[in-house]
Amino acid sequence: MAGTAFEPPSEAVRAALAAADQALADGDYTASVRRSVAAYELLLAQRPELMPAPPSGLLRRDGPLIPDMPRTMRAGPWPSTMGVKLALDQGKPKLTFEKERFSMSEAAAYYEYTRDLVDAAGRP
Repeated sequence: MAGTAFEPPSEAVRAALAAADQALADGDYTASVRRSVAAYELLLAQRPELMPAPPSGLLRRDGPLIPDMPRTMRAGPWPSTMGVKLALDQGKPKLTFEKERFSMSEAAAYYEYTRDLVDAAGRP
C-alpha cells in the first residue's frame, strides 16, 4: 500500500524528472516546467505523505497558497509564485498553470524543487 512503508519513487516519476532536466538543458523552459509538475504530481500520487504542510498562515481554504518568500519556498509544499499554483481540492493537491510560458530561472526552480523532493523520497 502506498505511503505505509518505504517506497522509492517510481520509474515514471524518475522518467518525468529526467525529461524535465533534458528540456531545461535544451532550452525548452515551458516543457521543463510541465514535466517537473508531472513528476511532482506522480510522486504525490505515489507518496501523498511527502507533501509538506505549508508554513503557518500560508494556506487559505479553497484557494491557492499565498505567495511564498524565498526563505520559505523550500519549507512550503510548492514554489507557487512563479506561474504554477498549488491548491488543495478536498485535501488533495491540485496544480494549475497561471501562464503559458516560463523563463529559465522559473524552470530551474521548479526542476530543482522537484528533484530535491524526489531525492529525499529515495532515502529511507
